[in-house]
Amino acid sequence: MNSPNSKPSKLMLDECFIAADERFLNEFVKFNSRELLLSFVEHWLADERPWAKLQIRNYLQRDLNFPGQEVVVKRFYKHFEAARDHAMMVELMVCFDRLVRRSRLSRPWWNRETRETIMDEVLFARPNKTVLDQTGRTVEYGTGKWKRTVPLPDIRNRPKNRLFKHRTRNYLRRRVWRYFRWLSYRDPQAYLNSVSSALTNYRDVDFAVGEN
Repeated sequence: MNSPNSKPSKLMLDECFIAADERFLNEFVKFNSRELLLSFVEHWLADERPWAKLQIRNYLQRDLNFPGQEVVVKRFYKHFEAARDHAMMVELMVCFDRLVRRSRLSRPWWNRETRETIMDEVLFARPNKTVLDQTGRTVEYGTGKWKRTVPLPDIRNRPKNRLFKHRTRNYLRRRVWRYFRWLSYRDPQAYLNSVSSALTNYRDVDFAVGEN
């Protein structure tokens, strides 16, 4: 998650990208302007340097909690799906899988036959969409001399937040699964190679609990 005191510099971003500077990604994730991000991503995807593609891999392997950067991930997906770049689609498959995380909860229900309460375990996805920090919020009530301004709680992004709503995350994951399902019909060997590569991209922390 970005530091609230860090201010993005487009000049700094461009210089880091041109020079293949290791600070590039740290500068890139500070931006949330849709127009700027889409323009820069097109330039990024057109760059043929191996370093540029490596930065995309490194970006997708991060915890995607960068406010406003949903457009970046979607653009990457559309580009590599159209290009049938199996290696990069592997990166996206693992990335999207990591976005879907649930918690295990106990839920009571009434059994009419035995007339007793049964506790069931269910999987629940808590709302945790990445948001922009908002401070100093207020709302006005009334009119004229009865008008008053009431402060509202600050909105703060949390470290465990991730891009997209849960419905979108599940949709993206199904899309990339479908890509590899059709690949298994067209080219079984390429499918096996891709899935084998995907398995090596997971980390131990990805399977820390059974519900993952």
